[in-house]
Amino acid sequence: MEICAITSDVADISAIQKADLDPIYFCELVPACPINDNGDAHFTSLEVMPKKGPQGEFDISFEYVSNNGTGTGMLAISVDTVDGIPLGDDFLNFAQPAGTYDGTIKLDAKENPDCDPTQGPCETWEPGTYTIHLSVCNGECGSNHPHSAIYDTKTTTFEITQN
Repeated sequence: MEICAITSDVADISAIQKADLDPIYFCELVPACPINDNGDAHFTSLEVMPKKGPQGEFDISFEYVSNNGTGTGMLAISVDTVDGIPLGDDFLNFAQPAGTYDGTIKLDAKENPDCDPTQGPCETWEPGTYTIHLSVCNGECGSNHPHSAIYDTKTTTFEITQN
Protein backbone atom coordinates (compact mmCIF):
# COMPACT_ATOMS: atom_id res chain seq x y z
CA MET A 1 0.00 0.00 0.00
CA GLU A 2 2.86 2.40 0.80
CA ILE A 3 4.44 1.79 -2.61
CA CYS A 4 1.17 2.83 -4.31
CA ALA A 5 0.98 5.98 -2.17
CA ILE A 6 4.59 6.87 -2.97
CA THR A 7 4.04 6.18 -6.66
CA SER A 8 0.94 8.36 -6.69
CA ASP A 9 2.91 11.18 -5.05
CA VAL A 10 5.83 10.90 -7.45
CA ALA A 11 4.18 10.16 -10.80
CA ASP A 12 0.88 10.59 -12.53
CA ILE A 13 -0.85 7.17 -12.86
CA SER A 14 -1.48 7.80 -16.58
CA ALA A 15 2.27 8.23 -17.08
CA ILE A 16 2.85 4.80 -15.52
CA GLN A 17 0.23 3.30 -17.82
CA LYS A 18 1.86 4.95 -20.85
CA ALA A 19 5.19 3.43 -19.84
CA ASP A 20 3.75 0.04 -20.84
CA LEU A 21 5.47 -1.86 -18.04
CA ASP A 22 4.78 -5.51 -18.57
CA PRO A 23 4.65 -7.45 -15.27
CA ILE A 24 7.77 -9.55 -15.94
CA TYR A 25 9.85 -6.52 -16.94
CA PHE A 26 8.61 -4.68 -13.85
CA CYS A 27 9.57 -7.71 -11.71
CA GLU A 28 13.05 -7.64 -13.26
CA LEU A 29 13.39 -3.90 -12.55
CA VAL A 30 12.49 -4.25 -8.87
CA PRO A 31 14.69 -6.62 -9.01
CA ALA A 32 12.74 -9.68 -7.92
CA CYS A 33 12.91 -11.86 -11.04
CA PRO A 34 16.17 -13.41 -12.31
CA ILE A 35 17.43 -12.26 -15.72
CA ASN A 36 19.21 -14.58 -18.16
CA ASP A 37 19.89 -12.88 -21.49
CA ASN A 38 21.90 -15.91 -22.63
CA GLY A 39 19.01 -18.30 -22.05
CA ASP A 40 17.48 -20.56 -24.65
CA ALA A 41 14.69 -23.07 -25.13
CA HIS A 42 13.68 -25.24 -28.07
CA PHE A 43 10.50 -27.30 -28.36
CA THR A 44 11.09 -30.99 -28.96
CA SER A 45 7.41 -31.93 -29.02
CA LEU A 46 3.89 -30.50 -29.16
CA GLU A 47 0.89 -32.83 -29.36
CA VAL A 48 -2.87 -32.64 -28.90
CA MET A 49 -4.75 -35.66 -27.60
CA PRO A 50 -7.08 -36.73 -28.94
CA LYS A 51 -5.93 -35.57 -32.35
CA LYS A 52 -9.50 -35.84 -33.62
CA GLY A 53 -12.78 -36.00 -31.71
CA PRO A 54 -16.06 -34.32 -30.76
CA GLN A 55 -16.26 -31.18 -28.64
CA GLY A 56 -14.81 -31.76 -25.18
CA GLU A 57 -11.51 -31.77 -23.37
CA PHE A 58 -8.25 -31.92 -25.31
CA ASP A 59 -4.79 -32.26 -23.72
CA ILE A 60 -2.01 -30.17 -25.23
CA SER A 61 1.30 -31.68 -24.14
CA PHE A 62 4.69 -30.17 -24.83
CA GLU A 63 8.36 -30.60 -24.09
CA TYR A 64 11.26 -28.20 -24.51
CA VAL A 65 14.98 -28.33 -23.86
CA SER A 66 17.19 -25.51 -22.60
CA ASN A 67 20.98 -25.74 -22.89
CA ASN A 68 21.74 -22.45 -21.08
CA GLY A 69 18.73 -22.16 -18.78
CA THR A 70 15.98 -19.59 -19.17
CA GLY A 71 15.21 -16.18 -17.77
CA THR A 72 11.90 -15.34 -16.13
CA GLY A 73 9.37 -15.56 -18.92
CA MET A 74 6.17 -17.10 -20.12
CA LEU A 75 4.51 -19.78 -22.15
CA ALA A 76 1.93 -18.30 -24.51
CA ILE A 77 -0.71 -20.35 -26.31
CA SER A 78 -3.08 -19.24 -29.06
CA VAL A 79 -5.71 -21.13 -31.01
CA ASP A 80 -6.73 -20.33 -34.60
CA THR A 81 -10.43 -21.19 -34.53
CA VAL A 82 -12.67 -22.23 -37.40
CA ASP A 83 -14.84 -19.11 -36.96
CA GLY A 84 -11.89 -16.73 -36.50
CA ILE A 85 -12.53 -15.83 -32.85
CA PRO A 86 -9.09 -15.25 -31.29
CA LEU A 87 -8.34 -17.41 -28.26
CA GLY A 88 -5.22 -17.52 -26.13
CA ASP A 89 -3.67 -17.52 -22.71
CA ASP A 90 -0.25 -17.22 -21.13
CA PHE A 91 1.46 -18.67 -18.10
CA LEU A 92 4.36 -17.41 -15.99
CA ASN A 93 7.47 -19.48 -16.53
CA PHE A 94 10.00 -19.03 -13.72
CA ALA A 95 13.71 -18.87 -14.55
CA GLN A 96 15.04 -22.41 -14.94
CA PRO A 97 18.46 -24.06 -15.13
CA ALA A 98 19.50 -26.01 -18.22
CA GLY A 99 17.39 -29.13 -18.66
CA THR A 100 14.31 -30.69 -20.23
CA TYR A 101 10.86 -29.43 -19.25
CA ASP A 102 7.38 -30.64 -20.09
CA GLY A 103 3.78 -29.89 -19.31
CA THR A 104 0.16 -30.30 -20.29
CA ILE A 105 -2.43 -27.60 -20.94
CA LYS A 106 -6.09 -28.62 -20.76
CA LEU A 107 -8.28 -27.15 -23.50
CA ASP A 108 -12.01 -27.26 -22.79
CA ALA A 109 -13.26 -27.18 -26.39
CA LYS A 110 -16.98 -26.93 -25.82
CA GLU A 111 -19.34 -23.99 -25.81
CA ASN A 112 -19.34 -22.04 -22.54
CA PRO A 113 -22.95 -21.79 -21.29
CA ASP A 114 -21.99 -18.68 -19.27
CA CYS A 115 -20.62 -16.76 -22.25
CA ASP A 116 -22.42 -13.44 -22.74
CA PRO A 117 -22.37 -12.41 -26.44
CA THR A 118 -22.98 -8.79 -25.42
CA GLN A 119 -19.49 -8.87 -23.86
CA GLY A 120 -17.83 -10.17 -27.02
CA PRO A 121 -18.03 -13.14 -29.37
CA CYS A 122 -18.49 -16.62 -27.93
CA GLU A 123 -16.51 -19.55 -29.32
CA THR A 124 -18.84 -22.38 -30.33
CA TRP A 125 -16.17 -24.96 -31.31
CA GLU A 126 -17.67 -25.87 -34.67
CA PRO A 127 -16.41 -28.98 -36.49
CA GLY A 128 -13.17 -28.37 -38.37
CA THR A 129 -9.41 -28.08 -37.99
CA TYR A 130 -7.94 -25.89 -35.26
CA THR A 131 -4.32 -24.72 -35.10
CA ILE A 132 -2.41 -24.43 -31.81
CA HIS A 133 0.60 -22.10 -31.50
CA LEU A 134 2.75 -22.43 -28.38
CA SER A 135 5.65 -20.09 -27.59
CA VAL A 136 8.25 -20.19 -24.84
CA CYS A 137 9.69 -16.75 -24.14
CA ASN A 138 12.23 -14.82 -22.14
CA GLY A 139 10.21 -12.04 -20.54
CA GLU A 140 6.73 -11.35 -21.86
CA CYS A 141 6.11 -12.85 -25.31
CA GLY A 142 6.05 -10.07 -27.88
CA SER A 143 7.43 -7.40 -25.52
CA ASN A 144 9.89 -4.81 -26.79
CA HIS A 145 11.41 -4.34 -23.33
CA PRO A 146 14.94 -5.47 -22.47
CA HIS A 147 15.40 -9.14 -21.50
CA SER A 148 12.49 -10.20 -23.76
CA ALA A 149 12.67 -12.63 -26.67
CA ILE A 150 10.73 -15.51 -28.13
CA TYR A 151 12.93 -18.55 -27.64
CA ASP A 152 10.81 -20.84 -29.81
CA THR A 153 7.31 -21.36 -31.22
CA LYS A 154 5.79 -24.65 -32.30
CA THR A 155 2.51 -25.30 -34.10
CA THR A 156 0.20 -28.29 -34.36
CA THR A 157 -3.43 -29.00 -35.27
CA PHE A 158 -6.38 -30.98 -34.01
CA GLU A 159 -9.83 -31.63 -35.43
CA ILE A 160 -13.26 -31.30 -33.90
CA THR A 161 -15.73 -33.70 -35.47
CA GLN A 162 -19.53 -33.80 -35.47
CA ASN A 163 -20.90 -35.07 -32.14
